Amino acid sequence: MTHASRVGCASGVTLALLLCAHAALADIAVATSGTFTAAYLALAPQLEQIAHDKVVTAATSIGSGADSIPNRVKRGEAIDLVIASDDVVRQLVADGLVAADSRTELARSGIAIAVRKGAPRPDISSVAALRDALLRASSIAYSGSVSGTYVSTKLFAALGVEAEVAPKSRRIDTERVGAVVARGDAEIGFQQLSELKPIDGIDIVGPLPAEVQYVSVFSAGAIARSPHADAARAMIRFLASPDAAIEIERTGLEPISGGSRTTPRFRELRIVAPAAPGGGWDQTARAMQQVLQRTGIVSTPIVDNVPGAAGTIGLARFVGSERGNGDTLLVSGLIMLGGIVMHRSPVTLADAEPIARLTGEYEVLAVPIASRFRTLDDFVAAFKADPESISWGGGSAGGSDQMLAGLIAQAVGVDPRRVNYIAFSGGGESLSSVLGGQVSVGINGLAEFEAQMEAGALRALAISSAERLPGVDAKTLREQGLDLEFENWRSVMAPPGLTGEQRRALDDAVAAMVRSSEWSETLERYRWLDRYLGGEDFARFASAEEARVRDILARLGTGDEAASSLGSAGPYPLFVLGGVVSFGLLAMLGAARRRVPATPGSSVAPGTLELAPNARHQGRALALIAAGAIADLLLVERAGFLIASAVLFWLVARAFDERRPVRDAACAIAVSAAAYLVFAKVLELPLPAGVLARWL
Repeated sequence: MTHASRVGCASGVTLALLLCAHAALADIAVATSGTFTAAYLALAPQLEQIAHDKVVTAATSIGSGADSIPNRVKRGEAIDLVIASDDVVRQLVADGLVAADSRTELARSGIAIAVRKGAPRPDISSVAALRDALLRASSIAYSGSVSGTYVSTKLFAALGVEAEVAPKSRRIDTERVGAVVARGDAEIGFQQLSELKPIDGIDIVGPLPAEVQYVSVFSAGAIARSPHADAARAMIRFLASPDAAIEIERTGLEPISGGSRTTPRFRELRIVAPAAPGGGWDQTARAMQQVLQRTGIVSTPIVDNVPGAAGTIGLARFVGSERGNGDTLLVSGLIMLGGIVMHRSPVTLADAEPIARLTGEYEVLAVPIASRFRTLDDFVAAFKADPESISWGGGSAGGSDQMLAGLIAQAVGVDPRRVNYIAFSGGGESLSSVLGGQVSVGINGLAEFEAQMEAGALRALAISSAERLPGVDAKTLREQGLDLEFENWRSVMAPPGLTGEQRRALDDAVAAMVRSSEWSETLERYRWLDRYLGGEDFARFASAEEARVRDILARLGTGDEAASSLGSAGPYPLFVLGGVVSFGLLAMLGAARRRVPATPGSSVAPGTLELAPNARHQGRALALIAAGAIADLLLVERAGFLIASAVLFWLVARAFDERRPVRDAACAIAVSAAAYLVFAKVLELPLPAGVLARWL
């Protein structure tokens, strides 16, 4: 081969390699979640026409492993366009990996249930039916993505079946849940509807009931350093257009381009439910989430559960950490007022911005269907004969459930202080205790019990409405001889420190939600009463209600005078607390003692333990101890147990040894903190948090 031939051959090879490299570089790589994959593949030909280049699939999963979309993007793989759940895309934007102005919401997706093809289809038409189906299922599978996280951490708890289904459930990370169900490795599978539809060998039973459905938003974004950024943005515009909506909808997704009737007022709105999943606050937050999203008022509403102490923990965190945040709401209501009074919370509703009262709801007194109490008269007779033997299960201490229990006791001539009330942090726990017979009677909102009443699992003894409600098989308290009518109400609050513009935006969004037909349907479905009251009118109402709640709880002997003091804790916790204090004082004394050195002519043997010399001034020592005790009494309710006990321990230590104030202070704080953790967190004794309530 001549030199010219060799040069020509080399040039040809080089040119071919360059052309191949160019062709490879021209390919536009798309990483899409499994939920959007079917829609993406169906639209791929149109996407190639828009991009004027070949479109290739780089990844089709989210998950959390090394091959997940976020990790592949972070490794710098050749990806130009990402389609994933909105929270994933937002995080990639925050990390600087996706161009912020390219993030576009494409579709919404709900969770569905599937069984193996030909297998019996369980009834999931209602919340009660879904619960029964899960209890009967031999095995359950859910995905490793956002939908699976909701199923395992929220849905099971809300249904009150977490303990029963956990041993027979498993998370699927490496394949589609539908494939697992098709093989027969799981009887029931949970996943996004669009991910189940393409799978052969399964039957899709249907979506979750609206009351417990979880809707995810899927978005697209262009990789920030992509060489094909313009083409990626053009593809995103097409995917968000009405031209792509039909194909997206065909795959089981709800296209946002055709689903929103109005320009979103908020891109994202976080709704804090200050209770565990399954209760009235959680139901309200999730109902708002669905309506705000369906009406297009909010693109991505998010529900965040912060349970504890009748909502006062959630309230304190909300006020303390969300100040000035104009895209957050807190669900509150009558129960929270009771919690504020019961726990003497230093943070009250007056510390937050009132937005609106939303709903009212009647309470139901119910027992398991197998209970010996067939009627309210049966229950009242047993209660009057031995009040302490009857346990009442309901929501948070001091809330509407406990108020009604006390009012019923008062009405039948029993001292309300003898009501054996057991408080639960969420409706799921409360419902499980009633169905399982752990309590004698359950007391809760109609919406939380109605599904089980319709399914025949619960028997309603009475409802707190003035008149019977259509379609509800429950007599009123009044028609059974108790002159009582009682209504719970729920509302939403905004954090403090908002500008006028931020406040108006939240007011307008909530008002638009309340005016929508979707909200009217929600009220009807849950049998909630429309009690909308906004602005200053609601602020005045809440102030008057707090005074009414204080009066009710005081009359029932369950107010702050009875519930917030250490004296109400019972003998055992007080005995242990006294022991902790005593041992703390002994520890301080031990630190203040020293061994006597060998001294010629001394009458004290060397090595003998004695108090430090500067602690021998008995008058001064007694004065410091007395000051510590007085300070503790004065500070415990205002400043809180942590601060008051730390001051007490430090002054006692100073009484016996004034040489090491810093060491003594550190020891005092450590002992005080340890005591607080044991009692407030382990034994759940409500110690006063004082000024530290927002952080504790």
